Amino acid sequence: MRVQKVLLSCLLSFVILFFSLSPAFAVTLPEPTDRVIPPKPNGAVIFPEGASDGIDWQGVTDDMWELLFTGEKRSIDISKYRIPVSNANKNAIFFPCWYEPRFLRTAPVGISKDTKGKYYAELKNLDTEKTIATDPAENRAKYDACADAVSQLTYGIKGNDSISPADKCLLLHDRLAAWTAYDYDGYYGGTLPDDSPVYNAYGPLVNHLGVCNGYALAYNWLLEDVGIRAWYENSDALDHGWSKVELDGELYYVDVTWDDVPSANEPETIPWDIPGFVSHSNFLQSFQTFSSGHEDATDFDDTPSSTLYESYFSQNASTEIVRIDDSDYFIEGTLLCRRNADGTIIELENLNGMKRVGRTTYLMKPKLTAIGSTLLYLTANGVYAYDTKTGESQAVFPTESTILPEEPYIFNGLQQIDGVVKVTASNRRDGLFDETTVADNTMSFVFCEHPTWEPIQNATGKTRSICPACRALCTEHTFTLAKADDAALCSAATCTAPARYYYSCAVCGASENNADRTFTVGDLGDHDWQWVTDTYATCVHPGLKHEECAVCHLKRNENTAIDPTGEHSYTAKTVSADALQSAATCTAPASYYYSCAVCGAVEKNDSRTFPNGEPIAHSWTWMTDEAPTCAKPGSKHEECTVCHWKRSENTAIDPTGEHDYSAQTVSADALQSAATCTAPASYYYSCAVCGAVEKNDSRTFPNGEPIAHSW
Repeated sequence: MRVQKVLLSCLLSFVILFFSLSPAFAVTLPEPTDRVIPPKPNGAVIFPEGASDGIDWQGVTDDMWELLFTGEKRSIDISKYRIPVSNANKNAIFFPCWYEPRFLRTAPVGISKDTKGKYYAELKNLDTEKTIATDPAENRAKYDACADAVSQLTYGIKGNDSISPADKCLLLHDRLAAWTAYDYDGYYGGTLPDDSPVYNAYGPLVNHLGVCNGYALAYNWLLEDVGIRAWYENSDALDHGWSKVELDGELYYVDVTWDDVPSANEPETIPWDIPGFVSHSNFLQSFQTFSSGHEDATDFDDTPSSTLYESYFSQNASTEIVRIDDSDYFIEGTLLCRRNADGTIIELENLNGMKRVGRTTYLMKPKLTAIGSTLLYLTANGVYAYDTKTGESQAVFPTESTILPEEPYIFNGLQQIDGVVKVTASNRRDGLFDETTVADNTMSFVFCEHPTWEPIQNATGKTRSICPACRALCTEHTFTLAKADDAALCSAATCTAPARYYYSCAVCGASENNADRTFTVGDLGDHDWQWVTDTYATCVHPGLKHEECAVCHLKRNENTAIDPTGEHSYTAKTVSADALQSAATCTAPASYYYSCAVCGAVEKNDSRTFPNGEPIAHSWTWMTDEAPTCAKPGSKHEECTVCHWKRSENTAIDPTGEHDYSAQTVSADALQSAATCTAPASYYYSCAVCGAVEKNDSRTFPNGEPIAHSW
C-alpha cells in the first residue's frame, strides 16, 4: 500500500518540526520493570539508495532501539557515527523502524545536527505530553505482546529439524492467515490513522487484524524467529506490500495478505475476509509468476527467478495446512487429505460443501483447523471433529442452530484461537459476506479445555505456559491454587518445619515462585545428619568426629574415630642421614629428599629434592700423560676425580732405572765368551729400551756355531 510513502512523509515533516522547535525534556519516564532484549542484527534491512557507505548503520539501529524501547534515555548522541547530512541518510535512519518487524513502525520524532551542520548529533524522543511523542513503556508492552504471539505461532515449528525450511514457511504462512483478518472496514472506510497497528506486526499478531504492511512484517518476524531470512517488498503501482524470502540461496515472493482473502485483487467485489479461508496462489513464487498475478506490476525487485515451489502440493489447497506428528492435513476441493512424511498424499474423506434450503442451493468451500491430534472441519452444515488416530468423524457444532432463524443460511467461516472455535454464517448463495449479510452472524464454542501446559520462553526470554494442543498462552496467571507438587516446591520438609510450596496458577499450573506467599503440607521431615570433624586425622594419627543435624544441630555418635589418612605431607626440609639423596661434591651441595611435616617420613622421590650446604674441595689425583722409561723421564698432571679440573701439568717423572733385559742383541759389548770347538759364542741379554748389557752370567744366550779345533 501507499502507506509507506505517507509514513515516510510524516517522518520528514516531524524532522522539520523538530528543527523549528526545541522541546524541553522535563518528563521522566518510569523505570522499566523488564528490559527488552534488542533484536539481533539480521541483515534484512535494505538501506535506501544513496545512503553513505561505511556508516555503522547497525549501531544506529541499536541506539534507536535503546531510545524507543528501553525508556532509559530521552535522547542519544549519534555524532560518533559521523553521518553526513543528506536526505538519503535521513531516510536511512528511519528505515530500520519501517522494515525491521520488531520496531513496530515506531520511530524517533526528530533529529538535530551540530552548529556546523555536518553530522547528525542526536536522536530525540519528545516529552510524553506531546501528541507526536512515542512512549517507550507502551512500545515495550507492544513488543512483549508480539513476542508472546510469535511464540504461539512458531510453537512446534521453531527448532524442529524434521520440518524443512520450505514447510516452515508454509505452516507459518497458513497459521498467520488463519490467525488474522484483513481490516476491510477500517481501510476502505477510511478510518485508519497513519499509526494504526494494522500497518505493523502488532495488528496481525496481537489484534488479529491487519492490512498488507502488517501481514508482511508479522510474517517476516515469524520467519526470522525460526531462522529464515525475509525482507519487506512493495509496489507503488499496486499500493501494496508483501514478503521476500530466502531459501537455499534463492529468493521467493510470499503474499500472505492476498492468500488470506478470496479474490484479494478485487476487494470492491468481495470486501470481507472469510475466517478459515487460506489460499496458496501467492506462496514462494518467482518474480514473473508473482508479477503476472499482481496486475502485471513490475516496479519491484525482479531478482527472484526460481519456480521450484510453484507446483508444490499446497497450491491446490484452499484451507490452512496443519501438521500433526509428521503428517500434513488439508482440504483440496471437498477432499480431506493427508500428506505423509514421504510426500505421498492420501484422500481421507469427501466432505459435503453443499446445503439445499428449499429451492436454493448454497455452495461453500470447507474450512479446516486442528487442536491437538483432532481436525476440525467445517461444511455448510456444521463443524465436525476428525480423529487422526482412529479416522472417525463426529459432529461437534451445532445440533440445532438459531443463528439466522428467519431465513436460510449456511456456515461459511471457521477460526480457532486459544481453543475457542468461532463459526460464522451467511445467507448469500456463495457463502460470502457482504453488507446485506445478517448481523450477529457469529457463534463460538470452547473445544480445548487445556488439559496440559508446557513451559516455553518467548522472544524476550520470559517464561510462559502454553497448551500443546491449541497453542493458548496463560499470560495472566491466577496464583490461587494450593498444589503440592515438585514444580511448586519452595523448601523441602525438615526436622523443624513441614514442606513449603508456592501457590500455582489455577489456569495453567505454573508456580508463582513468590517466597512471601507459600503454604505448608505434611509432617516434619527427618533430621539432616551430617558428619562434623572435631579433630582432623593425620597421616599416622587418628582423628575424632560426630554426627550433627544441619537444621537443628542435634548431635550423636560423638568421639567417633577417624582412621589415619596415610597421606603424608611431604613439605618439610629435614637435613638428616635418612633424607640424604646425594653427598656434597666440588660442584654441588648435598641434596636431600623432602620429609613429612607431620611424622618425618622421607619421600625418596628423585624428582622432589632440595639442596643444603656448600660444595666441598676438589678430589685431586695424579694422572700420567707420558710414562717414564728406564732411562727417559715421563710427564704427569693433577686432575679432580669429580669435575676433572687439571693442575700441575707437564710435571716430570724420573726415569725408572729398571731395564728390560729381554733383548738378544749380538754385539761386542754383550759378548760373554767367544765360540770354541765345543760351544758357540755366548752373549749377555741387553735392555730392550736403552741397549744396556745385563752382564749376568746366569742369563745368557748362545749365538752362532762352534769353531774348528785348534790342533
